[in-house]
Amino acid sequence: MDLSKFTFSKKYIRNSVEYSLAFDFDLKTLTGRNSKTFEDYASLLFYLQNNQGKKICITLDTTGTVTDFNEEGDILLINLKAYQEFCKKIGQSGKNRTQAFLAQKLTHYSANEKSNIIQSSTETEILERVKNFTDSEKAVFIEGLNKIDGINLPSANSGNISNEDFLRAFSAFLSDPAKRDIVVGNYSQIQISILEEYKMFLENNLDKNETFIQDWIDGKISNEGLSNNLEDEERKKVTKSRCLIFGLEFISHKREGQISSKEFDILTKISQGKNDYVLIELKSPNKNTFKIVEKDNPNGGKSTEYHLSDDISRAIPQISDYRSLLENATETEWQKIGLPKGKISKCLIIIGTKTEDPVWLGHFSNLRRNLSSTIEILTYTDLIDKLDITIKNLRENL
Repeated sequence: MDLSKFTFSKKYIRNSVEYSLAFDFDLKTLTGRNSKTFEDYASLLFYLQNNQGKKICITLDTTGTVTDFNEEGDILLINLKAYQEFCKKIGQSGKNRTQAFLAQKLTHYSANEKSNIIQSSTETEILERVKNFTDSEKAVFIEGLNKIDGINLPSANSGNISNEDFLRAFSAFLSDPAKRDIVVGNYSQIQISILEEYKMFLENNLDKNETFIQDWIDGKISNEGLSNNLEDEERKKVTKSRCLIFGLEFISHKREGQISSKEFDILTKISQGKNDYVLIELKSPNKNTFKIVEKDNPNGGKSTEYHLSDDISRAIPQISDYRSLLENATETEWQKIGLPKGKISKCLIIIGTKTEDPVWLGHFSNLRRNLSSTIEILTYTDLIDKLDITIKNLRENL
């Protein structure tokens, strides 16, 4: 495998470990910007995280030498166009897409490796493979299902099975109680995978602005940071899911609701039974919580002063105003928002990131302590840490 042409590389940090992707072209010519992100890159990194010692080289080869991917030892040479077309085909923004892409050549793997790849495939990936079976493959598939105890499938001519018969048979398979139990039993793992993707997105985009984060929550941007083209109903589902970054304890999220011609970012309920709400104001991850000013002192040294940044100074009265308007709003105004009238129990302002500087952390702690009991300031670092704890709890207790 000639790797002399792979002169471009991009480095990524994941959990304090450095990973790199090699290219035989300048990524900037593809993305139009000096960026490490490109469509479906996150799954490639996830593969490297779980396959230590592997190296991925990406090519735009059009000669036919690398139609999908080639493998030699610990080096994978992947055709970017073929890989992205595969990801688009299966349609799910999942972290195991690279592994599914490689599984197209299962003959390259040992029996144990094949089993591991199949076991880690998502439901969408399996359904996509099943949907594209040939007539003979459909017949073999249904014959195999018929051998499973307790599953009775409708009979069909295995030599010429229709799509209707095949789908009916597969639907019967999915409706089997034992199979439903398997899906329910794995629901916590599905939750974990989703939260891991969202955590990775936040970690990768702490240099972005408020609009970028809001567009991602609204489903306008994919987990890879690229434009999404979703139908309205699908976008609503994505928004509901991505609001999980604020905490699994919150429900019934409302985005960009209007009250007295003013638009708040997010309003969410604390619990199902009571009409207690949390109002969330999103600011940019790349903005500062403090404006730090250094001044010369009479002793010839310097003193450092911490002041509230302009963004925080605007956000505190802004969210307080939203809270007052909502609490004084009529039942009719609340109905327009789509929620029953209730009490705003807490206001969250999310902005910037934390530093490891103990002085900064001390001032941040004092700021939070000195705010009113209903206003709390969180950083995007806090959101990531909270997701980390949630993922750990799900892994250990579900």
